[in-house]
Amino acid sequence: MIEANLSFAAEAVGGERSGADLLFSGVTIDSRTARERQLFLPIVGETFDGHAFVKDALARGCVAFFWERHRPLPEALREYPHVLVERGIDALHALATAYRAQCHARVIGITGSNGKTTTKDMLATVLKKRFKTAATVGNLNNEFGLPLSILSWPIDTEVAILEMGMRGAGQIAALCRIAQPDIGAITLIGEAHLELLGSRRAIADAKWELIAALPSGGFAVLPEDEPLLRRAPPAGVRVTTFGESKQADVRVTDYASHGACGATFVLDPPGLIVKLKVPGIHIARNGALVYAVARELGMADEEIGEALGAYTSSAGRQALEELAPGVLLIDDAYNASPTSMARALEVLRDMPHAQKMAVLGDMREIGEPEDEKHVALGESLAAYGVTQLIAVGHHRKAIEHGARQAQLTDVQTFASAQEAAEFIAQNVCGEYTERGDIVILVKASRAVGLERVSDALRDSFAALKGE
Repeated sequence: MIEANLSFAAEAVGGERSGADLLFSGVTIDSRTARERQLFLPIVGETFDGHAFVKDALARGCVAFFWERHRPLPEALREYPHVLVERGIDALHALATAYRAQCHARVIGITGSNGKTTTKDMLATVLKKRFKTAATVGNLNNEFGLPLSILSWPIDTEVAILEMGMRGAGQIAALCRIAQPDIGAITLIGEAHLELLGSRRAIADAKWELIAALPSGGFAVLPEDEPLLRRAPPAGVRVTTFGESKQADVRVTDYASHGACGATFVLDPPGLIVKLKVPGIHIARNGALVYAVARELGMADEEIGEALGAYTSSAGRQALEELAPGVLLIDDAYNASPTSMARALEVLRDMPHAQKMAVLGDMREIGEPEDEKHVALGESLAAYGVTQLIAVGHHRKAIEHGARQAQLTDVQTFASAQEAAEFIAQNVCGEYTERGDIVILVKASRAVGLERVSDALRDSFAALKGE
């Protein structure tokens, strides 16, 4: 992480330093997680003002703080080392930019409508086999998380992976001005944020900002099957494509799902057989993207294939958990869009279990007509072999309507995740503990809170087993 004198920080942000020029180690914007020797940067938001928590941060061990100069500085804080700045968020960006310039790591930016975090985690798993690698923690991919991620890098980091999210045009370009990526990868263009941007073309334009920011000598990895990304890259930027078509530079072939045991596929070229612990053709496609980046960085085919086989998914992102003999949970509760729903349902379909339960909630920010898209989701379920549906959230009736149109009769609906969790705990777990043979998919946009359902399933089956 950044370790520097306060004078370095003041110069980097164009601020006015007061007090001792002491050494700080690390940066935080959250007083609740503040640690010894950190620098505290108060951020002002719509519903909070970090300046109110400077005293708390100092009490937890922070050695200095920033302060927006137009705000009166309380007398009690003036004795502590501090830097007066214009705006906290701008100062955070400037400090991260300065530290990025000091690091000699090759920086990889990853964006896309779906699959950013999964691809980032998979790439980190692979690159750590060869390089001192830093990667975005969780999905800290916005104007706050990305600079904090950079400031957390060890100075001797060789390769850094940054997830880049956005909610509007120009935001990825702004992140790139801080990160200065050498390699850029786009997973796919889907419907996430369609409500905010209005069209898939506008989404593609926003994602392309990552590629547009690459320097001469940079490297871009793009999905071959996305016409909206067939554009001329910046001068001197090389492009590799991935996908399932024969036109892709790195092609996924011979994909085979093995249910809870994962999947196998071939990367062609070079004819590399890959064994994954996590099933799904979309996971294999992510693997092709990862292969392209790792090869660009000089890793050998066998080394990449072995590392891909070590990847495991994180909680809420298609994590597979055996709750009891014959009872499998697919915990994919973190996010959802029409594209990612279809991918998750494909994984559900390919499981060998006789009973396939889908606990599904709202897909947010997917644009109008939202109800029709949720009806279409319900209509698709029978084709994926779903035998039972629990629909949760604002659009639960639309999902139910579509499912019943497709002759799915075992349907329950709940307004909230808490209600659904209570129903499942009381009615589902006991029924299947004895006979098993069921797979349960839990998926919705994050705001629905379906992680409560996943937690209820875990807790209830654990209680039945006496754990």
